Amino acid sequence: MVADEVRNLAQRTNDFSEQIRDMLRGIETSLNEVNQSAEAAAHTDLSVARQSRQTVSTMWSHVDSLNSKASEQSQAIAAISEKIHHLVMEGVVSLQFEDIVTQLLDQITERTGMMEDYVHAFARTSASALSDLSTDTIREHARQLHALRNQHAEASVDEREVEMF
Repeated sequence: MVADEVRNLAQRTNDFSEQIRDMLRGIETSLNEVNQSAEAAAHTDLSVARQSRQTVSTMWSHVDSLNSKASEQSQAIAAISEKIHHLVMEGVVSLQFEDIVTQLLDQITERTGMMEDYVHAFARTSASALSDLSTDTIREHARQLHALRNQHAEASVDEREVEMF
């Protein structure tokens, strides 16, 4: 949005420069007419004609200076627009990277929780197995741990995709 505003400003500056050029052409035409009149009046008073020519020359110099400054401003605005566009693109990439990292951290947290559940189940099963050392009890505890491990393994095997915005 900012880049569009800057481009619009640059376009308006170019339009303004074009208006100045048109005005300069009009002034130049008027100046040519003044020069012709001054030459006609030169026969009567040469000092007035010289002064008019000097004034016209000074005015033309000022107009050229204004046009040059307007052109420089237009170029500066275009450069700023490019920089803003670049910064906006960097911001978007940064936001995307932050989102990916957040999603991955959420997945790691979930898997860590599953590992914690498995370790707690293993500890409970081991504690109860120590109180009853019969073969059937140990096999049952091993089966329960194996089932829990498979359950967690299936959950972690499911590939999770990182969503892009």
